Amino acid sequence: IERSAERAIDTPGYDAVVALDVESGKSDRYAYGDDWLAEEHLLVTTTSDRVAHWIVGTALDLQAKRTVLSVFDASDLRGGPVAQAALPYELPLGLHGAFLNAL
Repeated sequence: IERSAERAIDTPGYDAVVALDVESGKSDRYAYGDDWLAEEHLLVTTTSDRVAHWIVGTALDLQAKRTVLSVFDASDLRGGPVAQAALPYELPLGLHGAFLNAL
């Protein structure tokens, strides 16, 4: 996660998620916007190739006062979420998780 240059100095936290390919140095980025707090996003891989296919994470919509779970195509983070689910309320900040292969 990172803070956008456009983010108001008095707005706390981060509003963008960034994927960095450490081998090529290329990065991809999606900014939720100034009225959002982005939390930790995770890479979700398949069992066969260990290639990231999805980036999943939560963000707090400060204006609507609700938590939103977003799913991104890992190859096109800049394209925005491919799916979102919003709660009618906000959760405490700090969702952390791990995705394990189902048997």
